[in-house]
Amino acid sequence: MKRMYIIMVMILILIILCLGDNASASLINNGSFESGLEEIGLWTNLDPSSTSIDSWTVINSNIDYNGSYWEASDGERSLDLNGSNGPGGIEQSFTTVIGQEYLVSFDIAGNPSTNTSNNTAIKWLRVAAAGDSADFSFDIAGNTEADMGYETKDWTFIATATSTNLQFISLDSTMKYGPVLDNVIVTAIPEPASLALLCLGGVSLALRRKFTPSRTNP
Repeated sequence: MKRMYIIMVMILILIILCLGDNASASLINNGSFESGLEEIGLWTNLDPSSTSIDSWTVINSNIDYNGSYWEASDGERSLDLNGSNGPGGIEQSFTTVIGQEYLVSFDIAGNPSTNTSNNTAIKWLRVAAAGDSADFSFDIAGNTEADMGYETKDWTFIATATSTNLQFISLDSTMKYGPVLDNVIVTAIPEPASLALLCLGGVSLALRRKFTPSRTNP
């Protein structure tokens, strides 16, 4: 009876460890934009093709690389995807497996500035990868620089190549005051059947090693 209890406890522990190990680190580098220009002050405007944010490239138009102007959702920095010339964006390529599904998680807010009549209440952002895309909105009503009201959004795509380009693009037509982006995380989504087989295989191997009597020389 005691032996069976030990076995059941070991199975539970191994399954928990297996599931925990599967939650791998993000496949995207510098997802919170903390690594880049050494000094950005309140914010720094970055032009198209800029690589001043490590691992990312600015696309379409310029953007604002924000420091202490408002709160970030993770760390101290974030992005306003609308610079002084209108809607911009960022992109990064990373290694993928063809046919694998990936989860993209990110935090969205919006420039809450009330110093202009040109600011719109609803901010729109598009995330795109592997020929697919989705649009997300954020309402800045009631939010301030000290309380941005970030919301976490999730989106999935299936890789069609061994390298995938992930883009975040502003859809806000204002010259400034666009959607705010932070805390980008990308992880692979395991197939349930494959994960179960992996866990059961690990459990079986561990139990055999634990309870198979060792052989001794006669």
